[in-house]
Amino acid sequence: MPSTSLLFDPGVLVRNTVCWHLLFGDILEFNLDMESLAIIQKPEGAYLTDRSSVRVLRTEDRELGLAIVSELSIQLWGRKANSNGVLGWVLQKTVQLDKLLPLKLLWRRWITNIIGFDEDSNEIILYIAHDIFMIQLESMQFEKLAVNDCITEYYPYRSFYAAVDSAVGGGDDGGEILNST
Repeated sequence: MPSTSLLFDPGVLVRNTVCWHLLFGDILEFNLDMESLAIIQKPEGAYLTDRSSVRVLRTEDRELGLAIVSELSIQLWGRKANSNGVLGWVLQKTVQLDKLLPLKLLWRRWITNIIGFDEDSNEIILYIAHDIFMIQLESMQFEKLAVNDCITEYYPYRSFYAAVDSAVGGGDDGGEILNST
């Protein structure tokens, strides 16, 4: 196995494998059924610089995908089988952020980072020059979420479990699921 570093991005469950982004765009894949590790090489035509931000994700068709942000461009890659059944990377979409988002010209020099991804809604969260944007990848609709002075990680959630203390309420000791709206 080549000497690469596992980054702190969350793993992505794709079918029976969990995948993590490694340094320089490669992916570490753990097969849950076979309990084996493999490295998937980054796409050959991917545009990566030393300032690129990379995130492993699930594509719309629930397959392995890769989002690469370099300067003000996002490349969305997906793994597809060819007619012989061999898996390979296919560039699915390229998005020019300066044409999509309301950015100032000065921001062209700022680093753009992927700071979150919501698998359920297929939304990517980007940090660009103190602004945080959420982009829905199918519709390309976006929302400016916040202004922030530090780069952080976002973990979207849809619901959480709230435990109920039976000693206080006198009811059962079950909990309830609270959904976000």
